[in-house]
Amino acid sequence: MSSSHVSGTCRQCQKVIAKSQITRHLKACLGPGGDLLVKVESPHTSYFAFFTAPRSITLAKMDDVLRGLWLECCGHLSAFVAGGTIYESNPEPDPWLSRRSRSMNKGLASVAVPGAAIRYDYDFGSTTELSVAVVDDAVRGVALKQLAVVARNELPTLMCAQCAQPASLLVGWEREPYCQTCAAALDEEQEIEVSWPYINSPRVGVCGYTGPSIEP
Repeated sequence: MSSSHVSGTCRQCQKVIAKSQITRHLKACLGPGGDLLVKVESPHTSYFAFFTAPRSITLAKMDDVLRGLWLECCGHLSAFVAGGTIYESNPEPDPWLSRRSRSMNKGLASVAVPGAAIRYDYDFGSTTELSVAVVDDAVRGVALKQLAVVARNELPTLMCAQCAQPASLLVGWEREPYCQTCAAALDEEQEIEVSWPYINSPRVGVCGYTGPSIEP
């Protein structure tokens, strides 16, 4: 799905805005201030979220928020990657690796400078990759000294593999989309081994992830 067809809801004015226009909209809707405007998106899917955050926010706090919003299933390790430096949730020195690994007790603003996105990985087995960028460093935050969601993508529409209705389940290890009715009929014909609710997360169906989505 192209970015021009992806939209999200501004939490300030409740307008549904195209993703290609939402950064500009949020800057105007929030107004000037002393906080960061942070964009997080899944580079291979339609999922994105925007946050306001104080300048003092750390990578560790960003990690906690992303886990609660989209990712946490089994307490997997995670990491931010910026340039040649890796900031890990549980850093351990490894003499066999040339990479530099540090803790997440680092300010987000000092790592993700405006205009330079960094990578975030959750789970080093079945990895969910995200991109994190500070798109403005002088907006009015909506929560005092806290991260807050100010926009988030609308759930992308998937059509049922059997009919023209919107899907609500992902069925089987291939995660095929089905509506409730067609999934029930399929289960009568052949026992469904696994299924997941289709929810608003880039990790849906991976490693058994079913939410919940906890916003800061």
